[in-house]
Amino acid sequence: MNRLGTSLIACAATLAASGVTGHETIIVTEPPAGFVPLATTTVEYRWDVLTPHLALATRDVGARVLTPSFVSRRFDYNAVEWTSEHRRLGRVAEFECKYSDLGLPNQCVTTWRDVYVDVPVPVVRRDHVDVDVPQWSRRDWHTVVDVPQLTWTRETLVVTLPAVAVSSPGP
Repeated sequence: MNRLGTSLIACAATLAASGVTGHETIIVTEPPAGFVPLATTTVEYRWDVLTPHLALATRDVGARVLTPSFVSRRFDYNAVEWTSEHRRLGRVAEFECKYSDLGLPNQCVTTWRDVYVDVPVPVVRRDHVDVDVPQWSRRDWHTVVDVPQLTWTRETLVVTLPAVAVSSPGP
């Protein structure tokens, strides 16, 4: 916008503030005294900012480790069990008479009965236990690991805003 356009806008603003109606015709050839011309421009603001950047670095990690492998083994052993046996201990005579008063003639019978007892008897029995036994061996172990790396980068943030500038009046 040139200087004349700026002056005309300023004059129109001054007339509107003074109460002049739209039916009157006023011709302005020169800006009023103390008038400061305005010009449009832009103002640029700059900031330096540190921003984080995350990067993943791939690393191969290895180690020598002990690894178990299990083998099934059977262990045999003798176990003692206690059982009971029904054994004959001897014989006992048992008398029975027909009449209890022992009067004559009486019939008596003798019966021999076996006497039994339960006796504890130790018995040896074969038994076994199955056990998984570890066998250790050394092996190389490898894996890939992503390691994060944080770096700070300097970046410039630029913001441009419109502004109105006051220009000094020319000769």
